[in-house]
Amino acid sequence: MSQPVSSYDSQCWQRLAPASIICLGNELASDDGVGMRLGRLLCSMPLPAHVAVRFSPQIDLDLIDYLLTSQRIIFCDATRLGLAAGAVTVHDWQST
Repeated sequence: MSQPVSSYDSQCWQRLAPASIICLGNELASDDGVGMRLGRLLCSMPLPAHVAVRFSPQIDLDLIDYLLTSQRIIFCDATRLGLAAGAVTVHDWQST
């Protein structure tokens, strides 16, 4: 299993939950860091007990445990889809 990428996610790291919010990004590698910033904001808020915030610099095999143990997963990251800045997209993998 992955380790926390920095101290700000250590408070959220140990909670196992049916819902995981995976915040992606690497502020040190010319990434916009929006996923990490959103994750820090979420960790500062009182979230329901069944929701856990996770941090990862990228989508890789370190996330497999969350994919297998979470009933719902929300990925937070920036993309280039030609949409307006700040647009939110939802992808339901079960409907495809």
